[in-house]
Amino acid sequence: MRVRGWGLGTWISIAAAAAFVLIWHQVLLGQRSLVGADLLYQAAPWFGSPGAHEGRNSIVSDPVQEFFPWLVTVRQELLAGRLPLWDPSALTGRPLLANHQSAVFSPFTWLALWFPPAIGMSVAMLAKLWVGGIGMAVFMRILGVGGAGAAIAGISYATSSFMVVWLGWPQSSVAALMPWMFAAFEAYLRRGHRTRWLVVLVVVWALQLLAGHGETSLQFGAAFGLYALVRCLAIGDSGWRPLRDLILALVLGTAVAGIQLIPFVDNLKETTIFADRSTDRAVVARLEFREIRTWLIPNATGNPGIDTIWNGNRPNYNEATGFAGIGALFLAVFGVGWQWRREPSVVTALVTIGLVSFGIVYGPLHELAAYVPLLDLTATRRLLAVVCFAVTALAGLGADALLTQSRREEGATPARPVMVAGCSAVLGLVIMGLILRRIGIGIDRLLPTVSGLFGFWILVAVLSVLAAGSFVVTGTRLRRARWAVAGFGALVIVEGALFAGPFNPRVPLSEVPPHSSAVDWLKEHAGDRTIVGLNQALAPESATLFGLHDARGVDPLINPRLIEFWSKADPDLNPAWRMIILRRPGADWLAAAGVAYVVADREYTLPGTVAAFTADGVTIAAVPGSRPFAYIAPDTVLAEDMTHALALVDPRGPVVVERKADGGPLAAGRSSGQHVTVRSRRGGEIDLDVESDVEATVVILQSFSSGWRVWIDGRPTAVYPANVLFQAVRVPSGSHAVALRYRPVSLVRGAFVTGAGVLGLVWWAVYRRRPVSLSDPGNFAARDH
Repeated sequence: MRVRGWGLGTWISIAAAAAFVLIWHQVLLGQRSLVGADLLYQAAPWFGSPGAHEGRNSIVSDPVQEFFPWLVTVRQELLAGRLPLWDPSALTGRPLLANHQSAVFSPFTWLALWFPPAIGMSVAMLAKLWVGGIGMAVFMRILGVGGAGAAIAGISYATSSFMVVWLGWPQSSVAALMPWMFAAFEAYLRRGHRTRWLVVLVVVWALQLLAGHGETSLQFGAAFGLYALVRCLAIGDSGWRPLRDLILALVLGTAVAGIQLIPFVDNLKETTIFADRSTDRAVVARLEFREIRTWLIPNATGNPGIDTIWNGNRPNYNEATGFAGIGALFLAVFGVGWQWRREPSVVTALVTIGLVSFGIVYGPLHELAAYVPLLDLTATRRLLAVVCFAVTALAGLGADALLTQSRREEGATPARPVMVAGCSAVLGLVIMGLILRRIGIGIDRLLPTVSGLFGFWILVAVLSVLAAGSFVVTGTRLRRARWAVAGFGALVIVEGALFAGPFNPRVPLSEVPPHSSAVDWLKEHAGDRTIVGLNQALAPESATLFGLHDARGVDPLINPRLIEFWSKADPDLNPAWRMIILRRPGADWLAAAGVAYVVADREYTLPGTVAAFTADGVTIAAVPGSRPFAYIAPDTVLAEDMTHALALVDPRGPVVVERKADGGPLAAGRSSGQHVTVRSRRGGEIDLDVESDVEATVVILQSFSSGWRVWIDGRPTAVYPANVLFQAVRVPSGSHAVALRYRPVSLVRGAFVTGAGVLGLVWWAVYRRRPVSLSDPGNFAARDH
């Protein structure tokens, strides 16, 4: 099994890389994208455009409607030399960096910025597989696992369910970085230059906090803390030293990420997400115990990437599927049994975080999460990520144990027939993969169903079990450990390809986004004016991809002012959603919000609007009397707070302005000599020229947020909420230059904390550097025996 010095682990890695290129070569060559923008064909106006077809995977809509548009905006702002603090393209403007999931500082975002957005996001998604897989392999190597075991663990983790099904989400960004945390901590315990590894730990902790999903960071962080606690307790009396250093490292890493975390926390104050999560029991509910079958047969009731069945696993495929490969499961069990004497606290720590997470996900320990602050507000079923991590790590230990602990028994069956049986099963899996590639969506009907489970996938599981069992027998009882591990390497690659390959769609670049003549008309006529679609017409956030401004949108941290205003405008709005989807808003409300055009089904024109263009199955109607982006209010009325303003607001009446702490009244200009010119409007920067022969109230149809600052002729002044949702500025009579800038104080605080964290990290790296030899009594690894 060695050729020119190359070990078994190298050959397994080369085979995995070859499979990777084979599966995603069209993406690597820039011919297709992993962004499922073809899902837009399910919405107007694209479903009426030539070449419309059903989307390849309906469950990956979030990356199309949130993360991809945000990446487009982030890229545009950075290329223009501006930090992407504000998104003007949706929800009449909203914080961008501070929503956290835009992941402005994520290393995967910065990788994507080097390419056009459709290619860049695809490259970043594939990079997560490599970062997560290599991180797991490094973790295994630091634990003393050989190359083959490390390769198997890395492949299994990279192709595990959480990494694959959440690949387009920031959840997988966090999951890809977390194995490096465990690797850095183990290197700190086992090797010299402990400060060097603590610095690595600080950097990785900061990077995963910047990766864009605080919920996954919290869940993985809790698992990491439990793992570290078990490891430190095993060290004995000296265990307090690594625990102390770990806490300091985590604090320092959190400080380094302050430029993202502090604006995010500040933005939380203006939202209702905690209240929503505390009442939305569907979010924090456990999985039904029957979903445990997905660990053996993940596609038994359908796979949205193959047959568009996205809720065969309840509540949906992404939330309910746990899978790391049957080969990894066999090796994990073997690893626990054989590695216990060699690395007892490591095995104990991995088993502990795996079992606790498993118990919370599937029920027995679910109530435990209710007593952990913050964790009780997370989607605890996503602790499947931790279960995947623990299983694949134990699989790496199991592969290594198989190589080092095999034994021969007298009278055993010759190895070759058993090995041939295992290889034949793997070959059968390859053939089934080729059949899947050829048949696609009809694969579920290829074989009969058994108790409601698709026969094709049952056969896949049977072949995997047969292969894994054959390789275990070959390695343990027939003393052919290298043959067995090589077989397991082939098995995890084939299982990973069968699971990961079909899930994320490979969409032609011409469909990212798809073309529509109706959208072309809007681009020509709407310009910077605001538009809306009714129901699912012009899917929320998609307008960003075409340079349009949409009053609707999706945001995990949606401002309650948006909900309150549009609930008044549209009685059918569902306030429980963290999005704005309009069904039958009043035309006068749309005009008051500055909406110029409405996109609706061809057969429907919103009352009070005028049809202007029809194509691709939709009618685009103009909104009469639509307010310009900035104007002088003809009349105003004061309100004490938002509740009072909600009672007073009337789209046909005076502008309702909320009184602020300064108590100053806002004037209503009543003169013919009034004019507002929008000199420039870009990101979080707006410049106006105002002319009025009386003191006037200028209304800006942009969402009110506490981070906005206003200057009149260079002198700071206050900005007030207007008509619940928008902004108002009091401008003296005469000609004035008004500058609005989104400059939240939280960003300055965050930048200061990040600067302090970086300085602390440099001090720690330079002044606390002290090499420690492996024979040093302070080396903690020696205490784990």
